[in-house]
Amino acid sequence: MTGTRTLTTTPRSSRESGYNLIELLIAIALLGVVILSILSLFIWGRKNVYSGKQMTTAIAIGTRALEDLAPLTKEDVYNGVFDIANGDLGATSLKFGWPEQTYPNAAVRSTNAALVTGYSDLKKQKAGGPMFIDKWNAQLYEDAALKRPKLLDGAVTLVMMPRADTVDPPRFGNSSVLQLRVIVSWSENRRRREVILDSTKAN
Repeated sequence: MTGTRTLTTTPRSSRESGYNLIELLIAIALLGVVILSILSLFIWGRKNVYSGKQMTTAIAIGTRALEDLAPLTKEDVYNGVFDIANGDLGATSLKFGWPEQTYPNAAVRSTNAALVTGYSDLKKQKAGGPMFIDKWNAQLYEDAALKRPKLLDGAVTLVMMPRADTVDPPRFGNSSVLQLRVIVSWSENRRRREVILDSTKAN
């Protein structure tokens, strides 16, 4: 007697497993968000590195300017370098800076002749002196001949403010203290930035 064998088979699903169009679009969107986030981190990181480099350069230039003035006496600075007479007063009120500041009774010298509106002595130096304005201007460039700047639209500015005089306002020759402020300014990302370094000269 011949036996019979019954074969049972599992029916195959009519729906193949996999991703449908909506799932694929969601995955692409998530991937795009992740990639954009990573790219923005790289962009901001590059900007921060560039900004830090500019700040370091500005501080180095400002420090060298103060070092040029360090061995000089008070009178050497205002009279021997920048041709300011003993009896001179500073300007009544100078306004400049980023943000803008007011400097009463101050004299200013700068590598940028257009820095302060209506102030004509910005590049004035004593003939035969050390010509610091020219020296500081050269330090703003990698290559002065090719006009390749270290700082975009850079400027070195010195503010001289006589203090502690027996008369008010104090005169340069009579004051006991000459307050010095070196400002290195430049343009970065469509805005003006600056570094401020202060020092004093006393009798």
